[in-house]
Amino acid sequence: MLFTGCEKDSETEIPPVPELSITTEAPVAITAEGGEYRVKYRILNACEDGQISADAGAADWIFGFNCDTEGVISFVAAENDTSSERPATITVTYTYNGTETVTASINAVQSAQSVAYDFEMEVTDFSGFYYGSDNGVNGELNYFLNLSDVGYTDEGYSKPNGKYYQLDVFSDQEPTDMEAITLPEGTYTLGEAGKTDVGTFTPDYSNFYVTDNDGLTSQKIKFTEGTIVVVKEGSQFKYDVKLVDENGDTHHLTYEGDAIIDSGLAEMSSPTTLTGDFEVPFAAETECFAMNFGDVTGLGNNSWLIDIYPSSMTGEEVMFQCFSDISDQVPVGKYVVSEDMTSGTFHPGLTDGFNLYSSWYLYAVDGYLGEQYAALIDGSFEIIDNGDGTHTITFDTYDAAGNNITGSWTGEIYIDTSSVMSTMAVRTAKVLPVRNMRAHNMR
Repeated sequence: MLFTGCEKDSETEIPPVPELSITTEAPVAITAEGGEYRVKYRILNACEDGQISADAGAADWIFGFNCDTEGVISFVAAENDTSSERPATITVTYTYNGTETVTASINAVQSAQSVAYDFEMEVTDFSGFYYGSDNGVNGELNYFLNLSDVGYTDEGYSKPNGKYYQLDVFSDQEPTDMEAITLPEGTYTLGEAGKTDVGTFTPDYSNFYVTDNDGLTSQKIKFTEGTIVVVKEGSQFKYDVKLVDENGDTHHLTYEGDAIIDSGLAEMSSPTTLTGDFEVPFAAETECFAMNFGDVTGLGNNSWLIDIYPSSMTGEEVMFQCFSDISDQVPVGKYVVSEDMTSGTFHPGLTDGFNLYSSWYLYAVDGYLGEQYAALIDGSFEIIDNGDGTHTITFDTYDAAGNNITGSWTGEIYIDTSSVMSTMAVRTAKVLPVRNMRAHNMR
């Protein structure tokens, strides 16, 4: 396109410099389907030899520029067959006096291909733990995320009618504020099994499950593909998570908020409030459940939680985390204390000051920790099948003060698979959290 003008009014007058402006409103919105689009422009002080041209730089999906119509540039955008929008900058150039130029630019954005996900969720409950380098194969830093649309109970259990995602993420950046820990900005992709590379989340400990009307959980489903995009805007974070699970279902999660998680670096201890040997006086109305959490150790055995508790939720309670080759029925047998998590052992009780882990005696009040408790750190217990549908559990254990804690219970053991705790999937949950300490903080 040629333009006239740009002539001197006299021999001494300097001609005005051409001015180029784009009049189309920015950005140019391009649909995912692509097609023909136009950009309008205006030139003041056009020159006789002036020519207009346009290009989109490295955005080769925009092509076919046509500048034949004065004031209008048309172009073609190819179809965007991806699930991500893509930007471009269109530069319009006016060349005059042979080599002199003026330019103007406008941004364009092409929409992503519309994707119908099998699971679409806006995250309303965001939590997690930072475990430092403890879980990294080569010292990578572990941020474990719990994302849900309904959240967890005060005791840390999943709620009815919820969707739950647990993502085991690794970075090389430490938290900038240990009082407000957040996953660093960036894009994280699903890594390889057994590895904890920086910028990945592991397929081993990342999963998805749902709960029904009664809070019963589905089997945990692992992922085969996925990305987590984290963007910080001021003090807030935006998450865009896209996943494909082992059943071929697709998932899309979004979140906007502070994205703060807790520290999981607290020192463990095994406290007791007992002042002497103690035989546990179970109430007449006392029940027992056995919950199998599967192979959380990676040793090929099953991690069981055995909980003898008062029906009224107030009274004497004893819990053991034990390891067995038995998976689908009450894990009968004798268990001795050990930290190696091999079959035939139970793990000693621990606390980080917020949760109790593994094996404990406590006096419960409305289901919460009361004033009397003791981590069980030595001794043994046994589960005996009585052959009539009941079992007897006997224990001869010790706390850190050397107090001998003993007792016996007989009744029907209910095998429970109804709840999954928010921290179960993490590597550190080889040691199971068995009680939240909301009613009594040991710190």
